[in-house]
Amino acid sequence: MTVDQAKGILLTYRPWAAANDPAYAEALALARADSELRRWFEAHCAAQEAIRSNFKSIAIPEGLKAQILSERVSWLAAFRQRHRVALSVAALILIGIAAASLWTNLRPAGGPTEAINLAGFRGRMVTTAVRLYNMELETDNAERIREHLGRKGAFNDYRLTSGLRQTTLTGCGVLEWQGRKVSMVCFRSGKSLPAGMKSDLYL
Repeated sequence: MTVDQAKGILLTYRPWAAANDPAYAEALALARADSELRRWFEAHCAAQEAIRSNFKSIAIPEGLKAQILSERVSWLAAFRQRHRVALSVAALILIGIAAASLWTNLRPAGGPTEAINLAGFRGRMVTTAVRLYNMELETDNAERIREHLGRKGAFNDYRLTSGLRQTTLTGCGVLEWQGRKVSMVCFRSGKSLPAGMKSDLYL
């Protein structure tokens, strides 16, 4: 070991703590044998002792310990509060995601978002009709209409009022609402209709 290597090791030596540390044994042995290194080492130890003494002479302000403990308690309380808030927000987000997922899974596939009641059904059918709904079967034959609806698995055992029985049939089709098949029977009242529109009454 060279003198410079020994100095590098002994720079971390503290007389009050490292006297018996085997990590310094070789460097200490060289310091005892080399006069120049010994003088450097003695000066180093003296400087460390002086620094330590100066630190020990610094008076600790009264109430410092209590202040540190008090601030720690306040910090812990604030941390716990923030933690609770974060958990609450996370829980609300998870509840929202779960609710959205549940609604998506319970709603019929491809189903509309209108209310599941008579008003919702009527609104959907009217909207479909006014968009120039194309009939699956165009005919004025009542029996053919019933046969077509039956083949499609839709309701065909309907009863027409006397007024509708006197109205010209134009055809029919099968729609879907909330995952169920809905029969639509189309009529023409005899009024003048816009170009391309074949029916103006729907059952």
